[in-house]
Amino acid sequence: MINLFIAATRETWESNPTIFYKDRALTEYIQPEFKAKYGTFSPEAIAAIKKMPCLFACEDCEHQDVYIGYITDISVRSNNIKIGYRLTGDYIRFDVFQTMEDILDMGPWEHYRTHWTIKDVELSEMEPYFAKENGKGEPKSAPSKGAVTP
Repeated sequence: MINLFIAATRETWESNPTIFYKDRALTEYIQPEFKAKYGTFSPEAIAAIKKMPCLFACEDCEHQDVYIGYITDISVRSNNIKIGYRLTGDYIRFDVFQTMEDILDMGPWEHYRTHWTIKDVELSEMEPYFAKENGKGEPKSAPSKGAVTP
């Protein structure tokens, strides 16, 4: 499983820690069993959430690449949740991320809504989509559907 964060602006990922409103944290675009298990933000839920990799994205209007990383700290407050994180240096190009709705089980308007959810997908399933140098200094594009990537 992965944490998927979609923020309104790119500045969200330039500030560490960052803040998400409680009513947008594990409340929408999430499977009911994940909401019940992790949305409590119990100490056990927080420990499990912190072990999951994360995608840090922006709403589509920002046209920003998606960063990959991990949560380092979660502080539940009265109106919001403060999230500390670290980035791995890997990323998914914005145009490639647009092709990943099926893999991430994203709703049609999910790209346009600031929220934090958990998706039932493993990071290893997305590694073929990570931006990598192709020998010409250009990030690779999305694999074609059905393509086998080494």
